Amino acid sequence: MDAKKGVPASQIHIPEYQDLGPVHIPASVSLESLSGKSVLVTGGAGGLGKAYAWAFVEAG
Repeated sequence: MDAKKGVPASQIHIPEYQDLGPVHIPASVSLESLSGKSVLVTGGAGGLGKAYAWAFVEAG
């Protein structure tokens, strides 16, 4: 197949998303290092992004 044309859609398999519940990350965030700063987390709706978002919320 010509690389410029790509892969036909019929040959692409995208698995259905499955929310496997909360992800627990055994890491701590120093409140001093975040003092006066903002954090932008992309992908915070699920998976690792959600886990990081909650970790920052819990850290203050």
